[in-house]
Amino acid sequence: MAMLVACIAGFFFVGVVWRPAFGSLGHLKYALECTSYIATTLAAAVAILALNAWRYQFKHTERFKCLSELKEAAADLNAYMEYLHDYYSACFNSIPNGGTLAWKHSPDGSLAQWDKAIDRYKRVWTTARIFLAKAEIDGFSGKPEDFDDLYRRNSVLLPASLVGSNGSQMLTNLMECYQEAHQESWALYKSTLKQTEDLLKKSR
Repeated sequence: MAMLVACIAGFFFVGVVWRPAFGSLGHLKYALECTSYIATTLAAAVAILALNAWRYQFKHTERFKCLSELKEAAADLNAYMEYLHDYYSACFNSIPNGGTLAWKHSPDGSLAQWDKAIDRYKRVWTTARIFLAKAEIDGFSGKPEDFDDLYRRNSVLLPASLVGSNGSQMLTNLMECYQEAHQESWALYKSTLKQTEDLLKKSR
């Protein structure tokens, strides 16, 4: 639309310049010079409008692409649930030993899968946030640091629930702590998926 307006304006000014040109040779020369200036200005204006349109389309396309990748990476964060369950099982198995935790991590185990998922999510988030407004970033509750905080906190809380008690009380404390950690983790995961989906819908 803006380019059409520029073209119409250009033709108008050319008409204004050429109207008196038929009176004399001097007027004709003047009209040709003015037409050249108008043509140059019009070409520059059209080029600027085309560049701005291209930049907007490029940004829109890249935003959609990055948010699509963010949604896929966010879906893989369910690896944390598997890790949390395995960590709970390790704490459960430590009860006969008075809560002394002994857990060997395998290269393809749940902790390795979680590390892989959160590393990918961090990389994709770093790129995706470039295309997000400040309000969108501030209102997003599933940032990588939110999952990092959750991981660190539960890594301490679960074994800590075994301290200061024994027997059945240790099991009760551990189960209550795990249930709370699982609910909080699941809520953050579901919220993150919904937010990435909402951002993606806005970009279509």
